Amino acid sequence: MTLLHRRADLHETMSDYLIRDLERNGVVVRGQSEIAALHGQDGQLAAVTLEGGELLPFSHLFLFLGAKPCTEWLDDVVARDEDGFILTGVAADTANLLETNVPGVFAVGDVRAGSTKRCATAVGEGAMAVRFVHVHLDTAVFEGAR
Repeated sequence: MTLLHRRADLHETMSDYLIRDLERNGVVVRGQSEIAALHGQDGQLAAVTLEGGELLPFSHLFLFLGAKPCTEWLDDVVARDEDGFILTGVAADTANLLETNVPGVFAVGDVRAGSTKRCATAVGEGAMAVRFVHVHLDTAVFEGAR
């Protein structure tokens, strides 16, 4: 197994215990590596090309995203911290844990400032957000009927 990492050193973004697990399990770590292209056919991956042009045989790929929030498209509509993560709850001046400064707009998972950057967290927060949306819509309908 090979782990391709954009940065020079895993210690910049990963906990020591996880790095030790990789070492213990014989995972090869290649720093400063970015995938430029995928190759294969009939839905089966055969290789990847790195940014520098090197072709590596790969039959499976797990892609981890989330280190950058990619929220610049929100402009100033939804409040964000200095790194671009979306503010929710108290940080957004709202009592609802997942609600942004825009009533009825919720943020969950990696994009939310202060979240635990783990898949299970995003799934749980997403389920909570669905409930919060229903409550928000029910409240808006009720208040509109007055």
